[in-house]
Amino acid sequence: YVCNILLPGKNIQIPDSSCVINLDKLHIDYYDGNRLQYMQNRAIHVSARLTIKDKNKAKTSELSFNQPIWFPPYSIHLKNFAPKSRYSMDRRSFINLIIKRDPGVKYYFGGMVIFIVGLSMYIFQWIKKHNRHEDIK
Repeated sequence: YVCNILLPGKNIQIPDSSCVINLDKLHIDYYDGNRLQYMQNRAIHVSARLTIKDKNKAKTSELSFNQPIWFPPYSIHLKNFAPKSRYSMDRRSFINLIIKRDPGVKYYFGGMVIFIVGLSMYIFQWIKKHNRHEDIK
């Protein structure tokens, strides 16, 4: 689900589910330094506090570009936001979300764990073999 526009104080429903997402607060940090004049008064960091509710559970979390929210079986990612400049046209604040249904995440992490265990066993055997060859010399 790629295009999900969310306004402050409003909510949207995840398609084909009973989950509702509410944008509680949108915070945008703007650049105020002197080193990068082209960045003056432009957005450098955005974070949004979302509340996600289902029939029997609720979660409030911070969302930003490098910090998605997991609400099984969904992951919620920030795609876009406005306003991008402090003194631009009067533009309504909003965020655009990407909502992914991730049913295979458990299998993915399970596979990673099995891979790490196998790699550890290989490294242990390799170290053991090289220590045995050094003892013979």
